[in-house]
Parts: sequence; structure tokens; C-alpha cells
Amino acid sequence: MRFRRLTILAVAGATVFLSVNARGQARLLLSTNPSVPSCGIQDVGPGLVEVYVFTFSDAGVMATQFSAPKPACMAGATYLADLNVFPVTLGNSQSGVSIGFGQCETYYCHVLTIQYFMTGATVGCCPYWVLPHPNAESGKVEFVDCAQQLFFGTPEATYVSNTANSPPLVGNPEPNPGALQQALDTKLDWTVFRCDCLMSISWNRVYFGTTPDPPLVNDWVEENHYDPGLLQPNTTYYWKLQTFAGSSLSTTTPVWSFSTVTGVATEPTSWGRIKSLYR
Repeated sequence: MRFRRLTILAVAGATVFLSVNARGQARLLLSTNPSVPSCGIQDVGPGLVEVYVFTFSDAGVMATQFSAPKPACMAGATYLADLNVFPVTLGNSQSGVSIGFGQCETYYCHVLTIQYFMTGATVGCCPYWVLPHPNAESGKVEFVDCAQQLFFGTPEATYVSNTANSPPLVGNPEPNPGALQQALDTKLDWTVFRCDCLMSISWNRVYFGTTPDPPLVNDWVEENHYDPGLLQPNTTYYWKLQTFAGSSLSTTTPVWSFSTVTGVATEPTSWGRIKSLYR
């Protein structure tokens, strides 16, 4: 994988050893707008749909490697080809691609076009992830900044939908529904997929308690996590979310539950420590 990185930089005119710089900030976004990235991919099939890959960076980027394979929920799409924006492009979006820009690109830059034939079979909100290159040594989406420093990004998701605006999807609740023996400092966590093109703020209403119809405990949570505070042992807790995308689109989750530990370990007394020596 090191050879791949150095090949890109050599053609770009900078054959240097790459060191890791954790301060870089960049991300990749998928869009169907070729000039200004928008928030989603609309399946208007049947017909050709081009998905554009953009890189965003305030500090500047000279190269990147990633993968953007067709998600399973795009059942009605057939991958056709990649159209290379830059001549230094190795591999493809489906199995892993490495791209050298040949210059320092700041703010946003169109780096690749992925062509699909869509039959219009995608429904709802289908997450489409930008993922690490399968052969990346770091296991992360990788970038090279304008000082030839290697740094990493996190996987980013957009969505594919058969409508321009759909309610958000909420998933990956933690603790897992029905989980047992959870710690007393357990925090709630979840994932939200935005399925609208309104570009408005999103927030969550959190319902939490010890009854199957939990009460509202927070009306405005912008983060995708919530700390309910110290919990009671041997107790079943119930929770749900109402997630908003703007003022007109919302999703209410099922009620999830989990149970806490049945007892709390206590520090043994001095007499207890003495007795333990003779057991």
C-alpha cells in the first residue's frame, strides 16, 4: 500500500516519504449535483445516474484513497464505470481507488464520477457510505495534505431515495434492545441518516423512564447521544426518540429497553478482608 501512495505523489511531482499528521481535516461527500454538492442522491430511474465524489478540506488536499461501493439497498442499480477527473487514478470506486490531484485543492473539489444505471427500485432512505480503501494500512479513509502529510478521515454517508425529501432514519441504538446487565453509568447512543434536501437543523426528543410508555426527558438534543445520569440496579429502562429534520419531517422510533446489573459491588470492610484470608 505504501507503493500506491508514493506512485500517486511521484506523478504529482512530490516523491517524499509520508508521515502521519493527525491535525488534517477532510471528508468525502457523494452528490448528484456536478457543480455544487447537495445532500442526497435521488433515484429517478430508469436511466443513467451519475454520482459525484467531492472532497472537502479547509487545509488542502493533494491525494486521497477510499472506496464507494454500491450499497445493498440500491438493489435497482447497476454499476457501469468511473469517470476519472484526474489522470492519476488507480483502481475504481467499487473495489478501492487512489487519486492524486497533482495540485493542492482547498474547500471542495470534484474528484471522481461514478455511473449507475438505475431502474427506480431504490425506496426509502438508502445509506451510501464512503469507506476506507480495502488495502489501506490504517483501515481509514486516507488523505495527503499539501505538505505531503498523511492524515485520516472518517466514513461519511449520504442517502439514495426515490423522493427528494423523506423522514430521517434512526438506527443502531445502544444499548442494544433487550440488553441485560448494563452498567449504571450507561449512556444512550444512536445513528441518524438524513433523508432530506432541506439542509436544515436536526434534533431529537428523548423519552426515557421505567415504564413502557417513557416520558419526555429532553426536548432538544442535537447530538446523537444522551446521558440519563446514574441508573438504579436491577431495573428495566425504556426509551425512544422523535427525530426531526427541519420542522416538517420527523421519525418516531419504537420503544427500546434494557436492564441494569442485578447488584453493585461494594468495597469490602476491613473485617471482610481479614476473613477472606481464611477461606
